[in-house]
Amino acid sequence: MYKIKLNAGRWYRSLQRPVSAESGRIKLKLVLWISGVALIAYMAVVLIPPFVSYKMLEYEARGEADVANMYTDAQIESRLASKAALWSIEIESGDIDVTRDYEEIDISINYSITLVFFGRFERTIYFDIEVSEPLEQI
Repeated sequence: MYKIKLNAGRWYRSLQRPVSAESGRIKLKLVLWISGVALIAYMAVVLIPPFVSYKMLEYEARGEADVANMYTDAQIESRLASKAALWSIEIESGDIDVTRDYEEIDISINYSITLVFFGRFERTIYFDIEVSEPLEQI
């Protein structure tokens, strides 16, 4: 009728195999996969936070440009500098430029971040944020 196949015999035979038959070697392919995954994870930990901070500061600059009719240029610069410090971005006083006329406001933020890879290699990444929005009339 129906036969039930059991894996108990295979399991029992695997228990009786001598330990000396297992060499403990690891394949090169596995080592390369583990190294590749570790390298990708390390690069993600190093590279993702500066770019997330850049995007968040860009959103903050757009938000400041939307409410620019309520603040002076100096207030906008100080608010953006405090928000940049909140996102762990070191911005100097000359890195933020706010220019307005009667119709629109232009906010420009230029800064750079130096990344260190593996404690030895340095790479400087430059970020430029340019926001131009029309001023709301009161």
